[in-house]
Amino acid sequence: MIVAVIPARGGSKRIPKKNIRPFSGKPIIAYSIAAARDSLLFDRILISTDDPEIAAVARAWGGETPFIRPPELSDDFTGTDPVVAHAIEWLTSQGNEVTFACCVYATAPFVRPADLQAGYRALLESGKSFAFAVTSFEFAIQRAIRILPGNEVEPFFPNWMDSRSQDLDHAYHDAGQFYWGRAGAFVSGVPMFGPDSVGVVMPRYRVQDIDTPEDWERSELMYAAANAVAEKEWKLRALREIRGLKCPDDFVLRFFFKRGHHERRGRVLELGCGNGNNLGLYDAYGWDVTGLDISTSMLEAARYNLEGRGHFMRHDMADGMPHFTTKYDVVLMPNSMCYIPRQAFALWLNGLSQLSETNEADFYLRLRTPQDHRFGRGRPVEHNGYILDSDETGEAGCLNVFYEVGELRQLLRANARADVDKLVFLSVCFDNVQAGQIISNSDIVIWGRI
Repeated sequence: MIVAVIPARGGSKRIPKKNIRPFSGKPIIAYSIAAARDSLLFDRILISTDDPEIAAVARAWGGETPFIRPPELSDDFTGTDPVVAHAIEWLTSQGNEVTFACCVYATAPFVRPADLQAGYRALLESGKSFAFAVTSFEFAIQRAIRILPGNEVEPFFPNWMDSRSQDLDHAYHDAGQFYWGRAGAFVSGVPMFGPDSVGVVMPRYRVQDIDTPEDWERSELMYAAANAVAEKEWKLRALREIRGLKCPDDFVLRFFFKRGHHERRGRVLELGCGNGNNLGLYDAYGWDVTGLDISTSMLEAARYNLEGRGHFMRHDMADGMPHFTTKYDVVLMPNSMCYIPRQAFALWLNGLSQLSETNEADFYLRLRTPQDHRFGRGRPVEHNGYILDSDETGEAGCLNVFYEVGELRQLLRANARADVDKLVFLSVCFDNVQAGQIISNSDIVIWGRI
């Protein structure tokens, strides 16, 4: 088991109710919970608190509070390592085997899912006990001075005062955001700040310690500025810089506006996301996006096109549904589902309700029908399923499965428990030029609530 532990003690003195105080529109702890959830790394996200109000807010934003932190770990002097060790020991006492844990601070609104993923990779690749976020000092610490009585100054390191800053070693400090570790290292008390740790370097503009009201105000200004710059850069970006398909699927575009997704925000998952052209539409409207695809190159293009936003994971849809800790409001299933066996597709339909917080989600599905040019052009391997041997569409050697409308209605009713009479079924037939030939395409598009 891999667990995130978010320490959130009550009784903060310099900033009252610091861990749940509103930050740019929502409780500050919500940002840490969301980053942990959207990293897709954790089996559980635990909030360690001694305060019932903090526990209630944390649960409302997706955290778990299965225990109350004991008083001996809730004073002003207890560090975070014993708090994480307590959470690991509690999970172990419940019959869970914890392998890795990540302490994410409750007041870390700048931490991103990609940062947590980078930390996890650093931990595994280094073989060390810990990996945690660090950032550089913006001034050479070797040339620091102290203020003496009478406002006199004195250098800490007199021998470095005449050195140029570019000639001095860079210095780093703990960024106060996240701390990955092996469960055994946390429990046995291995020192965090020592030779058995590696640093994960964060940019200074996304690091701010929040201990005073002034820190809080500065952090909100930094957060707003970073978001404004990102939004402006995205809007000004030239279409020619997009890698792969430039625009969303035309029927995804219709689905997006017909279902009112432009008027709200949420989380969207796409199975077979390609270069992210569909998810880019949702991202432009402020949605949190996640994409799965079997192609590493397509995932790299998607990350590039969305400029690092979103969450992308390599997965073969034929292998069934991976473990998701995140819940989604919208699930997109474009033509990727025609490349997996019927049985695997039925399993995906059966698991759709597990992907939603309310066991309901808007879904979009596009599949091929037997009227398509590709039908029958290859070796049959299942009912209306062929390994294609013609390459005019670039799919030679690929499985293509074709569906009749009646069969799809039956599959949706039996496996997704859908009220098919309330779903939209659209027949999509069009010609396209590929490899110098006119190819007749025949698809069925389905959307609705499932």
